[in-house]
Amino acid sequence: RSSDLPPRRVEKLLVFGCELTADHKEYHLEVPDDNHVHNLYLSMVTLDASAKDEPNIVEVDGQGFDHKTTVTLANLDLSSQPSVSLGHLEVLLPATLRLKSGSGPLDIGGHYIMRTEKEQRKRNCLAVKQFQKSPPKKAKRRQSYEDDDEEDDDDEEKKAKRRRSYDDE
Repeated sequence: RSSDLPPRRVEKLLVFGCELTADHKEYHLEVPDDNHVHNLYLSMVTLDASAKDEPNIVEVDGQGFDHKTTVTLANLDLSSQPSVSLGHLEVLLPATLRLKSGSGPLDIGGHYIMRTEKEQRKRNCLAVKQFQKSPPKKAKRRQSYEDDDEEDDDDEEKKAKRRRSYDDE
């Protein structure tokens, strides 16, 4: 009976990390043909303590929504900015991480998620439903110029009353 079987895992979360150096300037990520959806989320780029004090520029070549694109991820320098947080930057595969300039070594870290296509469709539908359920933010009503003029008139009347009271003294 199927109820006696353990539940099938539909998602795998793996820690991702790679090192780029003067000798190994590129790290290629391909999409395996295994009926899973593969998502890479980058979170950190860090220079190693042994790096030279020089600019190290890291970029990613990846797939945009409808075209290939190259994006600079970080411009690191040991003395001023040795690391940068990328949040959870999603990179669509296939992609190539590249040390464009500098000699490193630097480490790139994040996580890699594998899902079945069915689970990915379900997650996409939930995300769309959540987006549709979120109430739109009400825009604050901008005060009209007429309201401003009325306030200016009130201020002028108050000033005139004060002047009269000083004159009476």
